[in-house]
Amino acid sequence: MYSRFAVSVTPWMSAYKRMSFIENCDSLEFEPCLLEYDDLNKMKAPELTVDREATEQNYQRLSDCVGDILTAVKGQPYSSYCGWGESMIDQLVEMRGLEQIYYDLVDKPEWVCAVMEFMTRGKLRLLESCKEAGLLISNNCGANIGSSSAGYTNDLPPLDENGGMVTERDLWGFAQAQEFSEVSGEMLERFVLPYQARIINKFGLSCYGCCEAMETKIDIVAKYMKNLRMISISPFANAEPAADKCRGRFVYAWKPQPSYLVHWDETAMEKELVMHVKGASGCCLTINMMDAYYFGKDTTRYRRWVQMAKKVINKHYRTTC
Repeated sequence: MYSRFAVSVTPWMSAYKRMSFIENCDSLEFEPCLLEYDDLNKMKAPELTVDREATEQNYQRLSDCVGDILTAVKGQPYSSYCGWGESMIDQLVEMRGLEQIYYDLVDKPEWVCAVMEFMTRGKLRLLESCKEAGLLISNNCGANIGSSSAGYTNDLPPLDENGGMVTERDLWGFAQAQEFSEVSGEMLERFVLPYQARIINKFGLSCYGCCEAMETKIDIVAKYMKNLRMISISPFANAEPAADKCRGRFVYAWKPQPSYLVHWDETAMEKELVMHVKGASGCCLTINMMDAYYFGKDTTRYRRWVQMAKKVINKHYRTTC
């Protein structure tokens, strides 16, 4: 069990407010802060602070609570401390607004590139700060990589192979561009991928994708991410073309539609499972039920869904096509 580092990172802008739930489970009202093109000059690279005393206190508390039955580990498997992976486009959209960014891609493309360049340099410095602070903890056994699947692999070294000194080359990296789900591959290639690649290619292996349907963009992403190993296949992806792009190349890390489990629609769940399991035959396939936050107070649903998934896999999955 991991005891998280007590870490704080300064925002890109003083008025930057991340969207999240508040106490009554309503969402905060969106408040953009990157309002004018000249506001780029107000942005500052994020700075990292590690509270060593609080980190140690948290670790000792966890050790006291569970140390006799579990191994307490100081720190957590690496995941970006600034934004959703090494993506940047997510935080730019949070600062600017999604619709406005879509206008900017046409009206002011050089400005979008300038912001992405500034954020790329800031993220690279932040990654270096994380390494210097000892925050790069192995994420290749059990930890979810981004939004898709666990990063089990023998192609990255275990935690203690280098005496505990972990670098980016020992880790999985993750990026996504779900904000560009309705944007062309050409625009993804111009405004996002070259910047993300400068960070992601520092890692040993990488995973790409979140809720965007990836089937039309896998080849484009692979041009830039030289260490690409895993593709996140969302519930909104088309199974067969996505599998065709992954087969023999990348892990097909599929996330089923969680609402079927929430409302317990067995017919829809089985139909979806059969479609993806059959379609992904011959692929390295993982299935990860993500984002099922409510289950009708019926904890047996998870067990029943796993049993259904196993039955479908045994019947329909083939290691070769």
